[in-house]
Amino acid sequence: MKDKKNKQKKYLIMGGFVAVVILLTASYALFTYSKSSDKKNTLRTGTLILNLEEEEGLTLMDSAPISDSEALNGDSYNFTIHNTGTETSKYQIYLLDDEEKYQSDNCTDKKFPWSKIKYSITKNNSNSEVGHLDAKNGIITTTTLNSGTTDHYQLRLWIDQNASNEVAGLHFHAKMQVKAILEDKTDFDTGA
Repeated sequence: MKDKKNKQKKYLIMGGFVAVVILLTASYALFTYSKSSDKKNTLRTGTLILNLEEEEGLTLMDSAPISDSEALNGDSYNFTIHNTGTETSKYQIYLLDDEEKYQSDNCTDKKFPWSKIKYSITKNNSNSEVGHLDAKNGIITTTTLNSGTTDHYQLRLWIDQNASNEVAGLHFHAKMQVKAILEDKTDFDTGA
């Protein structure tokens, strides 16, 4: 009789555990929804043209921490930079807090610490660079682009798997900007 009750408790606990795992998986799927857009936004800075394939900004809300391998296999924010000039151009891609979005969402007091947000940037389908946003003060990459050529990028953002419950309910809204670095001249910025 006692063995039967112990088996029933064991099955009940296992069933509860399976239900919790299914619930967490379903919740994760709901909170990681991403929307693709066929609209392109084009911004120009000097001789560099930034083409964004997405209309939505860079946002993380109600997301769960995930591993690097999961993030690297997930959706990306795609964009290109084209040099229309006659000379090689040097530029930086960086992220800034989107203060307007924080204010419109009424979440200025719920900002994610950048130390908990990781990124991956892939240029021209080559090796990805992975890091924490705070380590580079939002500067994703600095590089050069030959005249008449285009760089294709994939940017991924995610919450570091080592983040604790302190990130629950926090928001991340960012704008991407490209800064043309002109030698011995004023720099030009453009942003999304």
